[in-house]
Amino acid sequence: MSSESNKKAEAPKAEMNEPGLRNVKTTNAFKIINFELFAKPNKKVMSLGTAVFLAACGYILYIRMTDEYRNVPTYNTMNDDGTITRRVKTSKWD
Repeated sequence: MSSESNKKAEAPKAEMNEPGLRNVKTTNAFKIINFELFAKPNKKVMSLGTAVFLAACGYILYIRMTDEYRNVPTYNTMNDDGTITRRVKTSKWD
């Protein structure tokens, strides 16, 4: 009798060892739509995604910090020889 009670006690533990929603009965459509809930974590892909995200944030920060994109209003003009130059906007009142 003690062996039967041990088996019953161990059965829920075995189900609890696997984290996440993999054991929950759901439809295939739900699993496809919410793939990230059922996929195992992948450290290589996660680190690559983090690196790309940080690189994109760094690039945006770099662009915002350069002189070209400061709060100086500018516009592009085409010269007589066909070259395009950037000029600072001036007020007609100045």
